[in-house]
Amino acid sequence: MVECRRCGLVYLEQPPSPQWLAESYQTYLPEGPDGVASWNRMMDGLYRSARRRLIARFPAGGRLLDIGCAYGGFLEMMRKAGWQVEGIEVAAAAAAACRRKELDVHVATLAEAQWPAARFDAVTLFYVLEHVPDPLGGLKKVHAAMKPGGLLIVRVPDTTPLVKFLKRLGRRNELYDPPYHLFDFSPAVLTRMLERAGFRNVCVEIDAATRPRRIGPRLMSLTASWIGRMLQRLSGGRFLLRGVSKTALAES
Repeated sequence: MVECRRCGLVYLEQPPSPQWLAESYQTYLPEGPDGVASWNRMMDGLYRSARRRLIARFPAGGRLLDIGCAYGGFLEMMRKAGWQVEGIEVAAAAAAACRRKELDVHVATLAEAQWPAARFDAVTLFYVLEHVPDPLGGLKKVHAAMKPGGLLIVRVPDTTPLVKFLKRLGRRNELYDPPYHLFDFSPAVLTRMLERAGFRNVCVEIDAATRPRRIGPRLMSLTASWIGRMLQRLSGGRFLLRGVSKTALAES
């Protein structure tokens, strides 16, 4: 992973081919009933936070696209709330599991997917943008598929500060998750990229924590998120603790 001296974007210098990535993602998600349940539990807090935001903004409901929808946990949640929902997922087994629940989900990457212009009121990407070979191009495509005044919710890791800290301590780590994570976004870089894609009123913040299955990572996630949200609140939103995953909200 290298950092652009001009814009600050951190990226994988020698990424694998899109074909290799598409094949490797067929086994990227946990499998089996226990794996599916574990994944949905891990993401549940994030899903619930996004649901609250969408219902508050669109009380009458709307049309949602979840990109990288995994096993459809968020789509199910929003369908129960009265929304029309669609999703794309690169892992064929996960997409098939969604269709068994009568969810409208197609096997496709963001680059492959096609939608009519101005179709969606809301689009979500939960831990997806860092996997996309062309994130700016993908965001432009998403913007074109959204209605004016729609809401985009993007969740991404903010790993670079942790990696740099551990490096100073002389500790090797795989926190970047190469070669699957192609990019790492600071709040400033993510904001600029969203604005270049056509979005406005971009707000980056620390949101609900994920809950990994293992107790150690779960405690780290919950603790870091709590500290980050407290500092964010005390500073009036001006201070964002680095090294904690970020959620970006943006209007189309």
